[in-house]
Amino acid sequence: MNQNGIFSIHCFQSDKEISLLKTKEKVIRSSQGNEDEIIDYAVVIECLNVNKVKKFLLNNLKISSEKKIKINYYQLQHVIELS
Repeated sequence: MNQNGIFSIHCFQSDKEISLLKTKEKVIRSSQGNEDEIIDYAVVIECLNVNKVKKFLLNNLKISSEKKIKINYYQLQHVIELS
């Protein structure tokens, strides 16, 4: 994994009951025409090079056709220097 710039992967399973609770944030988003999307699982991949990870996922991710997958990429704008 480290050759692709990945240094951690976290997998989270959705809690459907909690996800359906009405919150102020959901009311605000709904009033703007944006409904919440409730997912089954979320995977967070922390990396040093998002382009290498995109290439790795496109070449190695095996998803059966009946499964739906949505990928979002975020890049942080800062680096914490450890001394």
